[in-house]
Amino acid sequence: MLILLVLSAGFCLATGQKHYNLLSPVLKSYVDMALVKANQELESNGHLNFNKIGDSAAIRPMVKVDVHLKNTVCRKEAEHKHRPGCAFRRLEVRCRVCGRAGRHPMFIDCVRREELATRRELWANNCPLWDISSRILFVNAGQQ
Repeated sequence: MLILLVLSAGFCLATGQKHYNLLSPVLKSYVDMALVKANQELESNGHLNFNKIGDSAAIRPMVKVDVHLKNTVCRKEAEHKHRPGCAFRRLEVRCRVCGRAGRHPMFIDCVRREELATRRELWANNCPLWDISSRILFVNAGQQ
């Protein structure tokens, strides 16, 4: 039983870490923006880490990224970035990052999964060109 628990924890840890490492540098920069915002603004027992890209991700001409984060066993630190050594806990967070590529500030909003319905209108108003029918999970490092 203990072996199964250790193997399960290792699989959960590897999944989110592997996905982060497969992101293009440009897409990773938008994920990093969401990590900073969520870790600064949301109360959680630990550091929030990248889990996956959700509904879709596009980076030209409009940035539209649905970022899924998860709470981890690691303590929050002053620098909010992806930390591959942190195993996941149950709390899930969704962040919407959108705007025109190359322009700042971007619209970034994060919410706990159970409160997601309270943000749909806000996200629709701030990300009007969001097309949930498109689904690009990972953008190759050569694409921008």
